[in-house]
Amino acid sequence: MHAPSNRTKQGRGFHELPDAPMGAASYPRRRDRLRSCSYSAVSIALRRFKKNKRTNEDLGKTNQMKTLLTHTLTLCLGLGLATSGVFAQSPETKTAPAGKAMTGKLVKGSEIVGVKIFNQSAEHLGEINDVVFDENTGNVAYGILAIGGTLGLGEELVAVPWKHIKQSQKDSPGFVVDVDKMKLKDAPHFAKDKWPAFDAAWNETACTYYGIKGDRFKGVKLVRASQAIGAELWNQKAEKIGEIEDLLVHPNSGKVAYGILDVGKWASMDDKLTTVPWALIRESKGASPGYVLNVEKSRFNEGMFFERNTWPDYNDPAWNTRTYDYYATPYYWTSAGAY
Repeated sequence: MHAPSNRTKQGRGFHELPDAPMGAASYPRRRDRLRSCSYSAVSIALRRFKKNKRTNEDLGKTNQMKTLLTHTLTLCLGLGLATSGVFAQSPETKTAPAGKAMTGKLVKGSEIVGVKIFNQSAEHLGEINDVVFDENTGNVAYGILAIGGTLGLGEELVAVPWKHIKQSQKDSPGFVVDVDKMKLKDAPHFAKDKWPAFDAAWNETACTYYGIKGDRFKGVKLVRASQAIGAELWNQKAEKIGEIEDLLVHPNSGKVAYGILDVGKWASMDDKLTTVPWALIRESKGASPGYVLNVEKSRFNEGMFFERNTWPDYNDPAWNTRTYDYYATPYYWTSAGAY
């Protein structure tokens, strides 16, 4: 257990995370110390050599100093190459591209439902009814759009590949779909009470219509965000520990980034919530439906939980980087997103 050390003010409260474990964010610090030691050793050896050359008439001693300097330089060069190789090959040492991570904002999955959808001409087409994603990777596959009808009556649902949907950059909150209005009108659709199975055959049909290869969905396990929210959560011992309170989705990269978990009572943190990278949450393969959290109880501490009315600033790049570093998980913004 690592003692909390990073305190970042988030809104009305604090959301702390302990230092990243050895092997994650601590690597750059260790590397810098090694380099500092190497530079110091070279500097000391050079000063001794110069002083000895000026004051010592004994050629033998001078040669000894040359030998010492040579060995020191060789050692430092070896340290430099070794550390450069190790850290360059370690995925945990990537410098987080904060700018890329924050292109667009994280949004609660529950807050995406009902948001207006526009075309590129700023025409209001309808609303987002749901989001469909691969529960094994967090990659978003489709946005389910409710279009047509009046006051919700006569609406039909259309599945649009998420790569065609982005957050609106204009004053009006919502999302923009870069698909022609008439193409949407003629797209494969279904009724609200007759959802497809999102199987291979259905994916092939839907993708072909939008000019996308359907084989990209081969082997994926698609689920609706509305079904994941509220699902039961289990630990690796098949013990029920809580439920998924909500999701944090990064729409512009097409990734479900976090599960917002209601596991406070299990972790002895009262009725508080915590965020965990979605990569550590998997579908339950046992008899009990729901999801399995691949995190030991001992990894949690008080600083990782927050009150329901005092959320962390989850669009702060530092908070995102610190959270993923603590769990030693590849950053969601550096991996492939929407299919």
